Amino acid sequence: MLNLSNLWFAWSKQNKLKDRYEIDGRKSLGPSKYGLVIKYKEKKKDGQIRTVRVVPKTKVINHSRFKQEINQMRYLNHENITRLIELFEDDKNLYFVLEYCDGGSLFEKILLRYYLKQSEARYLFQQIINSLNIAHRSAICQRDLRPESFHFINRDINNLDIKLIDLGFQLIYVDDYLKKSNNQIIETSRQGKLYFTAPEIFNGKLTEKSEIWASGVILHVLLTGELPFDGKDENEIYKNIQDNKIQIKTKGIVSDLIEKILKPQDKRYEIFQIQKHLWMNQQFSEEEETLDLNFSKLKLLTQNNFLQKIMRGYVADQVKQGFADNLRIIFDQLDTTGSGFIKIDLIQKSLEKHQEYEEILKLLKYIQTEDGTINYLDFMNQILEKRVFVDEERIYKTFKMFDLNNKGKISNENLWEILSKLENYKYITKEYCSLLISEVDRDYDGEIEYLEFIDMFFKRV
Repeated sequence: MLNLSNLWFAWSKQNKLKDRYEIDGRKSLGPSKYGLVIKYKEKKKDGQIRTVRVVPKTKVINHSRFKQEINQMRYLNHENITRLIELFEDDKNLYFVLEYCDGGSLFEKILLRYYLKQSEARYLFQQIINSLNIAHRSAICQRDLRPESFHFINRDINNLDIKLIDLGFQLIYVDDYLKKSNNQIIETSRQGKLYFTAPEIFNGKLTEKSEIWASGVILHVLLTGELPFDGKDENEIYKNIQDNKIQIKTKGIVSDLIEKILKPQDKRYEIFQIQKHLWMNQQFSEEEETLDLNFSKLKLLTQNNFLQKIMRGYVADQVKQGFADNLRIIFDQLDTTGSGFIKIDLIQKSLEKHQEYEEILKLLKYIQTEDGTINYLDFMNQILEKRVFVDEERIYKTFKMFDLNNKGKISNENLWEILSKLENYKYITKEYCSLLISEVDRDYDGEIEYLEFIDMFFKRV
């Protein structure tokens, strides 16, 4: 029972999340900078799939501003922003139930399609601008806008409807910061590469216009596959961003729009000016519709370890179902509060009674947790990461599943033939399969040999 003195939101639900929802599938959607993300389904006939973001209260630094923005999100209802459906909370965690977007992040579907028309790029950009406009009018900033901030609503390859995710969750950590030494970034609160970070943020000044700058970089990548600035390494790229050394590689009047979006903050276009620009309503000729995207460089900006995730999934599916199910039963018995989180020391005491879990017990001290507690799905994912259940036999069996010609190699044709039969990847192109193989293929023969397969499998994500 929730101690009312620990209640953060008067409108939150204090009953157990699992009374209304059940975990959908065996895997979480993954850990996030803003809390563990889990796929749930409503416990009713034709129940909807939802995303549940679990945020430990101890993670939230700026309490008042975080609560203010979440309260604003409660009333935010726009087709290009994921809707907050309801909120559960207990003494330790907040459970945000959100719309579920199944289509992957912005660049992922474009890579699967392996083509994009200029009118389609504009449609995506219009949705980005619309979502920012609504958020800013509600006094909410995304603060760390990047391609991963936008997800397609479904996997239909021709459906390009997207939604802004993670809105309101950026205040879990202390205000955005960057630390520099000798003009090089040594520490940052930001996630991943800083390619979409506006110049003023490097000097500690973040405003709504910083997100407009990020949208301009995203637009440039949508049209070319490349960033609008160069550099021999990350620090040189970051310096060029700060010095506003922009190299626009687009053609036509869109170059004028991008140039005005990527200007210094005091001269930068505002949203209403972007919406009125000629390119936003231009009619494109057949020649203008065709974009020559650099897909190799675009792939480098996704960092989604696509092939590795697929192969790890095949290995995980070879684990005896009864073994995983028994482990799940133990977790459910220990989860007396229904929060979905269990203390590691309780797991250890329980597993000590089961000899078959001896190998897992050895790894418990290496498991990464929040406040000494962990969710079952995240626990299983980390166990797989640390190679429990992963032995030579299972890896080789997975390799042979893709080696359709029994040549000891996985070809582009092999990879496409198997993946294109799966519901999630039925739209994958042979061109993208070739690009995936090139990332693993060390001897440049266009195929994946077994040793290359092993290296790819255990490469740190």
